[in-house]
Amino acid sequence: MTDSAVMNNPIASRLLPPARQFNLLSGTYHTLGEKTSITVFVPEEKAELQQRLLQRAVAYWQISPAIVIVAKKEAAGLKPGAYRLQIGEQAITITASGEQGVLHAMSTLRQIAEPERGPLLKNYLLPMADIDDEPCCSFRGIHLCWFPETEFWEMERAV
Repeated sequence: MTDSAVMNNPIASRLLPPARQFNLLSGTYHTLGEKTSITVFVPEEKAELQQRLLQRAVAYWQISPAIVIVAKKEAAGLKPGAYRLQIGEQAITITASGEQGVLHAMSTLRQIAEPERGPLLKNYLLPMADIDDEPCCSFRGIHLCWFPETEFWEMERAV
């Protein structure tokens, strides 16, 4: 995503790392709550993936959305770690090459979700968008040097 595209789209500027493609759609927001439906297309169905996604939804937003995992061979055509995220008014669709892509898509949702304003409101709002992303490197990692004299708070601050 170019610097000018990020400047024109403040929601996309929240994503770290930036998404390869972020298309903000006109319309209302998707209300992320207990009634949310998330459909996940992956090359092969895995029962434990649904449980992991539910755990993340509870940890991120304190909700238990309806998550459906569907085997779709076309998803295997994406690069490892890649995903397509479609946020519509009624549902969210994730197409990913595998579990890593799905988890990256969930992290993206977490970064762009806005808490609903007002007392006693528990939902989050998501802008309607189409997002395509893939890792720019085959390995995502970080290297930190921890010397014997390094204080714990210094490492915590670095992370």
